[in-house]
Amino acid sequence: MDFATLRASQPGRLRAAAQAYRGEAERFVQYEPQWRDRVVRPAAEGWTGNAAQQAEAPLYDTQLRLANGEGLLRDTAETLDHAGVDLERAKEQMDDLVSRAEAAGWLVGEDGSLSRRPDEPQDDPQQAIVLQQQAEEISRRMADILRTATDVDADAAKKLQTLAAAAVDRVGAQGGGSGGAAGGGAAGGALGDGATGGRGFQ
Repeated sequence: MDFATLRASQPGRLRAAAQAYRGEAERFVQYEPQWRDRVVRPAAEGWTGNAAQQAEAPLYDTQLRLANGEGLLRDTAETLDHAGVDLERAKEQMDDLVSRAEAAGWLVGEDGSLSRRPDEPQDDPQQAIVLQQQAEEISRRMADILRTATDVDADAAKKLQTLAAAAVDRVGAQGGGSGGAAGGGAAGGALGDGATGGRGFQ
């Protein structure tokens, strides 16, 4: 997760995807009893003999896969939802940091680099020290936000890959899976430490 990716992210899309998965889970809740009542039960009650016995296991297996599918869809929704919330928090914290840096006279590049206006006086050694301290503090906070976002991104991606594998194993679903990497993470209070003290960035 880099500066530009976080700034361009749209966490709402992850949360919308989570809602869609919840909707599918609700449908799966209905599929399992429908399959049991309309297929498994009538077959068990009205079909006998060797062929019926051979068909019984696959029918119950389908019922079990439908039940498993509902749980996997809900787990996927929860993973996407948490990733969306965490990414939104990280993005808000980074946006706030950039706004405050710009208010302090910093030019923030698309890659997170910091610079001052070319026409700003550069002949005050004391001011140069203050600006150096500010730049280091802003960069540290950016790195903290991005580090946490990267960790959450990797964790969400791992969970989604595990859920996709479980879908193939327990439900037989392939293709759609559980989606890709979450693409975001929680910044966990990187901007919540108050004033930095001294002549650091406030």
